[in-house]
Amino acid sequence: MRKLAFKSISRRIMLTIIPMIIMAMIVLSMLTYHYAESLLHQEISTKVENQLSTVTALIEGELAAHAKSPVTLARAIEATADHIEQEAMIDIIMKFLSSNDETFGVGVWFEPGQYKSYMEYFGPYAYRYNGQVQYTLESSTKEYDYFNRDFYLIGKATDQSVVWTKPYYEESSQAIVLTASAPFYHYNRSFRGVVSANIHFNKLQSMIEAVNLGNEGDAFLVDADGLFIASQSGDELLNQSIMEHDDPQLVELGRQLLAQSSGLYDAAGNDYIYFFREVPSTGWKIVMSISKEELYRSLEALLLRSILLIAVTLIVSCAVVFYFARYMKHQMRKINLLSSTMARGDFTSSVEISSQDEFARLASDLNILTTNLREVVGDINKGSDLVLRTSALLNTSTDQTTKATAEIVASIEHVASGSEAQVDILQESNVQIVNAANQLSAIADQIKEVSHDSYHSMQTARAGYKAISSSIEQMREIEVMTSFTASSLDSLSQKSQEIDYSMDMIKKIAGTTKVLALNSSIVATRAGTHGKSFLVISEEIKTLAEHTEHAITQIQKTIEQIQLQIASSKEAMDGTSLIVSSGKTTIETAGQAFGEIVVVVEKNASATEQMNTSIQAMTQQISELVERLNGLAQISIMNADQTRNVSASTEEQLAYMEEIAVSAKNLSSLANDLNRTIMKYVV
Repeated sequence: MRKLAFKSISRRIMLTIIPMIIMAMIVLSMLTYHYAESLLHQEISTKVENQLSTVTALIEGELAAHAKSPVTLARAIEATADHIEQEAMIDIIMKFLSSNDETFGVGVWFEPGQYKSYMEYFGPYAYRYNGQVQYTLESSTKEYDYFNRDFYLIGKATDQSVVWTKPYYEESSQAIVLTASAPFYHYNRSFRGVVSANIHFNKLQSMIEAVNLGNEGDAFLVDADGLFIASQSGDELLNQSIMEHDDPQLVELGRQLLAQSSGLYDAAGNDYIYFFREVPSTGWKIVMSISKEELYRSLEALLLRSILLIAVTLIVSCAVVFYFARYMKHQMRKINLLSSTMARGDFTSSVEISSQDEFARLASDLNILTTNLREVVGDINKGSDLVLRTSALLNTSTDQTTKATAEIVASIEHVASGSEAQVDILQESNVQIVNAANQLSAIADQIKEVSHDSYHSMQTARAGYKAISSSIEQMREIEVMTSFTASSLDSLSQKSQEIDYSMDMIKKIAGTTKVLALNSSIVATRAGTHGKSFLVISEEIKTLAEHTEHAITQIQKTIEQIQLQIASSKEAMDGTSLIVSSGKTTIETAGQAFGEIVVVVEKNASATEQMNTSIQAMTQQISELVERLNGLAQISIMNADQTRNVSASTEEQLAYMEEIAVSAKNLSSLANDLNRTIMKYVV
């Protein structure tokens, strides 16, 4: 799959951040919608549960309040039934009814023979009629047969203080009625009868009708068998069971009502959500329903507002991202322009960024880097010029020294040949003096020849002495130049070390920049999708730092090569200095020997002149002359040997000077290469 290539940061930011913002807004809207839906469900559930609790408590309170009436009357009957007369009992019943406004009928129903032994049916009943409390005994008949009525049967069968009948429709009052039955007993706890208290169901109906469940919600009450006994609409009361309803949703709800004491029913596809709870004292179930359509109207409005908010946020985000992308592009263009200029070798430019952010700090670091590189290149340029001038001067001095040394070698060879000839002559003279003591004329001639040779030897020795003195001065100059060259090489090595230190500082700055870029990448990664743009910037900065480190590494390698060549040249110069010092010592020794030769030759000339003036005395002192000639021969041999040594040393010095000349040429070539490299950079 081909990767999407971006030619600018602004386009990359626009095409990455904007879709991410859109996706984030869509996801946020969906999450907001689902969260609002969940929150709404939770809030509705809480409110409905609270209403269920409230209505259940009200019904329980209402039933408990009504239940006290038959229980109280039952306890009173237990205490007075054995000795109270019929009229008094009726009076008690009527007064009791008068004191309870919510109760519309109260009856006391005795078991056969329990009130009077001869009375099978006795059940006085007090009721309200046109605002008046009245009583009747019409129910105390076999035709009414209250023994088989529900209120009597449940009262007789229960072991509780009071029980409730199912709601039923009473023809006389034309209303739904609910009866509380409280059994009363003989002193021996044998069943004696039941007290009944009738209440209208309209108050419980009003409690159900008062429940507020929105415009389309509903609330109803069913008994333990699922029969509708109260509803907000008032329909189907006591006529239909929820299990026989036409709506299958209600039928399924009925199954849960009969199986559970409380809960929630929200099947897929239902139009309503049902909440239900049991009334503990009766087993009835209060059911409240919420219309899903009405419930979700507010969510749809919230979703519409969210979409509008997303659109506005997207427009604002696009504007902000576009502005930020343009800002980054503008700042990066400045930095790229400076880096391109530096890459071409021009270190005279700088970049100005007026902000206080990372771009400004990066620009400041690049400006410092440019200034340091400019200073480093300038120092290298000065050092290379100094090396070039020094190498040129060293070349000139080496050429002059080589020529002078060659002349010294020639002179020394000439002196050596004269010394050898002198030795031969002295040896021959010694033989002639020993063998021909009488050949004075020949000796005189020979003495003249010796005088001439001695004079020539003296002139040659003096010339050699002057040449060696001149060579000594030149060797001293060479030693000074060698020391100056070594000092220049030391300075150049120190400068290269300073350059290497500056490169290390630059490399540390680049490393710090790369670490900062890595930290920015980490922070951007932690920021998630909102930090993608900063992650791209951090990668660009990291790449720039890596390029800078690579360039610095290349420069350091070049400087290391220069340092190695400088070290090699310095070693050669140190060797040359030692050789020059040794040659200087040797030549000084040769100069001393030539001085001695001059003295000896001068003495020889003086002796020859004396011989010319006193040839007669020489005849007499032949033996002494032989000895002197032997001594002179030995001295000549020594002079010849010393001359050979000086010649060999001078030739060795000449070879060293040639090596110095080669090193100077190499140093000059290196300086030219360094100059050509430095000329690429503009400072």
